[in-house]
Amino acid sequence: MKKICVLGAGTMGSGIAQAFAVKGYEVILRDIKDEFVERGLNVINKSLSKLVTKGKMEEAKKEEILSNITGTVDLNMAADCDLVVEAA
Repeated sequence: MKKICVLGAGTMGSGIAQAFAVKGYEVILRDIKDEFVERGLNVINKSLSKLVTKGKMEEAKKEEILSNITGTVDLNMAADCDLVVEAA
């Protein structure tokens, strides 16, 4: 399993996406509106930034994790995923 799609970029969906990305999976974070996707990505960024500030994570690791996540409104991006998680 390499690629995971999380449907829903809210609190639960962004948390699930972050957990998979931390483990090194390629993650597609999908929602119905760009603003929802951006909000979810911002939540993940803030969460990881807190870990960096506390000295629990290096900035380079944060950037690596964020690079594992792609936000989209295109449901077709889920087609080649190995796992799809519904969190809407």
